[in-house]
Amino acid sequence: MSKPASGQRIAILGGNFAGLSAALALPQKFEVTLIDASPRFEWTPNIHELVSGVKAPEHLGIDRKRLLRKHGHSFLQARAQALDVDGNRIRVSSAVYVDYDACIVATGGDTLRDRVKGAAEHSIPFRTVSDCHTIYEKLQKLAERKKFTVTIVGGGVSGVEALGELLRSYREHEGMTVHVVEAGPQLMPGAPPELDEDIRAHCADYDVQFHCGITVEKISAHSVWLSNACLLPTDLTIWTAGQAIPRLLEDAGLGPGGEDGAPVKPSLQSVRKKNVFVAGDCAVLRKPIKRQAYHAIEMGEHAAANCARFLRGRKLKKYRPSRKPILVAFGDLDTYLVAGRRVIAGRSLAGAKEALFQGGMALFAPPLGKEDASQFYKRFSRSMTHLLLPQFDSLDAAMALGRYRWVA
Repeated sequence: MSKPASGQRIAILGGNFAGLSAALALPQKFEVTLIDASPRFEWTPNIHELVSGVKAPEHLGIDRKRLLRKHGHSFLQARAQALDVDGNRIRVSSAVYVDYDACIVATGGDTLRDRVKGAAEHSIPFRTVSDCHTIYEKLQKLAERKKFTVTIVGGGVSGVEALGELLRSYREHEGMTVHVVEAGPQLMPGAPPELDEDIRAHCADYDVQFHCGITVEKISAHSVWLSNACLLPTDLTIWTAGQAIPRLLEDAGLGPGGEDGAPVKPSLQSVRKKNVFVAGDCAVLRKPIKRQAYHAIEMGEHAAANCARFLRGRKLKKYRPSRKPILVAFGDLDTYLVAGRRVIAGRSLAGAKEALFQGGMALFAPPLGKEDASQFYKRFSRSMTHLLLPQFDSLDAAMALGRYRWVA
């Protein structure tokens, strides 16, 4: 593609929180092309609710092409095959290249499944709307049996939220067994240990077994082998653990030395190439931060601003991540607000997490036009029906909504 006379070219690899936020922050004076294999932006912090059917797949996405068109930018639905940082271009097919003057990399990370024998073939990742809807469909079939076993690999936020949704829908199924395998010493590694204890207490009446400080060595269709020589029978294995640098970035030389992402300067500029900026989960900062959606949004916007400054020959600004608490949903049993070493629990906090979802989706796609307004109404109506109203199914349940607990 030849350089347009109207302005300089910025290519964005990856179109979820970081990449989309970067695109929406860039003015139309730049020729912006966002490249992603999927046609839809996905609100991934709530994909766990697909496992129980609380959310519907169509309510967790926004059409990228339509959204970018409103901002005067282009969307290319394609899977990037190679990033040539020396030639300043991205290969999307054998004959199609996207040239750029500056590039923002926001691909996220790849799962670690390919590092464990059989994991890619016999486990389902927990990363996209499609992944979690597939898990929902498989669980619906398994629930028809008298007994079934689910193994969750990873006891971080995604693993805990997946477990919560399993208990939301199937805790009355007397034949369900759940195994949670976490390589760290506790659930939610890095969080106060009292949070681990509280989650376990919620599971005391159900057949949920935790395996912490243990890794997975091999997975087959019906078994999971652990590093302590334990063999777990399983009917469904859900992979929520860890991430690795995408091969695309590794091949481009952006993440050398076994990093789990691409190292960046404080400005989010790549340490490898000056006209490449990295944002979101694939960025490795000197002082690591948690991989959260709000960080990805901030990083995308900051990368966009610095990308514009770079092209104008101006001084780059340092990225300073905000300190914000995170909300961790545990099905309909509890919701946790984690702020550093402090943890508060309460069922009504689920409303705060839902408000972030509704508000965030409305922010990306304001319900001004007919289509966006219709989608907003459908999302809100489903939330009222499946999340809010069930919490008033009894007087005790309704009264419990106003109660909060200090967990740590």
